Amino acid sequence: MYRPIIILSIFAVALFSSCGTSKNFSSPEDKDLSQLVKKLNKKSGDLGLQNSLKTLYAQSQQKHEDNIAVYRKIQSLDKWNKILSEYSELQKVYDLISSSTVAYGIINPVNYYSMIDDVKHEAASEFFDAGMSFMTDSSRESYRRAYDAFDKALQYAPDFSEAQKQKQFAFQSSIINVVINPLQDFSNGYFPGWDAGFQRNYLQENLVRDLGGANAFSVPARYYTDRQAAASNIIPNWIVDLKWNNVFISPERQDAYTRNVSKLITLGTDSSGHEITETVYATLNVTRIYVEASAVLDYHITDALTKNNIEWNSLSTDYNWQEEYASYSGDSRALSPQDWAMINYARTNLPSRRDIMDEMTRRIYTDLRSRIKNSTDW
Repeated sequence: MYRPIIILSIFAVALFSSCGTSKNFSSPEDKDLSQLVKKLNKKSGDLGLQNSLKTLYAQSQQKHEDNIAVYRKIQSLDKWNKILSEYSELQKVYDLISSSTVAYGIINPVNYYSMIDDVKHEAASEFFDAGMSFMTDSSRESYRRAYDAFDKALQYAPDFSEAQKQKQFAFQSSIINVVINPLQDFSNGYFPGWDAGFQRNYLQENLVRDLGGANAFSVPARYYTDRQAAASNIIPNWIVDLKWNNVFISPERQDAYTRNVSKLITLGTDSSGHEITETVYATLNVTRIYVEASAVLDYHITDALTKNNIEWNSLSTDYNWQEEYASYSGDSRALSPQDWAMINYARTNLPSRRDIMDEMTRRIYTDLRSRIKNSTDW
């Protein structure tokens, strides 16, 4: 069994060196013990308090040690957190007693500092052994479990160099090559002049780049386009296929409506100085031009060797474009700045089909990228 040299950090020492107030204890017995020490500090000659201190300390010590004995029988590696928690409470009791001259003169508390160190050694060693055992399977899932075990060992023993080495080995061994294929052509001649090639490669290349490409480091995966993989003789482990489905882009549509507006204006003042006002009216004739679009992007992740499905899902998106322009009849003084903006509006060109598809792609891109990353992560 490998036994690393563990140097407890200042943080760890501070963790087990509490100030001794009752708020720092989790069990009622230890809180009572803390209160008793406070009373003894004020009444050091009280024999009843002295005897109670001996009794409560023995009870506290026995309870925590009994709990430790129970936890040690547990097969799960989760037991170590529970064991260390009990030792932490025992060490806080030691700190409480040793911080009081009166209490320390009555009983000789056990210092659990070295025991905590030993338990950390045990925990780190068991997690390390578990990690080594997991790696005998050589599957990606087993390497993930091994990675987690080595990581846990390092939490107990930050200077455990062999655990750090094996953790890195487990990560590297689980790396998969993910090839993202071009977006499949969905048009089937439905959109004359549609520049599908541009978007097909653009989406594919953006995903590979933003996921980190061949230099991705935050997840155990490397990402390639099909062309990059072929050029570098990369054998893919997983393949990502993308395809638009249920694409709908409406023709230009138009509707019209009228809106009556009015405004109270001041014409001047009369001979007595009172304002002369008048309500003026106008009618706006508004034309609205709009295009509606919607689509569903399917993404399918498969194991390149077994053809097993890793993930298959869809993302829905839509885009509505519109513009309004207007003419008016009536008194122009009734018009607001917003009304004038519509009247003076210079019509723009309708968005192209490629513009619409690019906009719908942008709306789901972040979600798509995150889903691919999460699927290829552990």
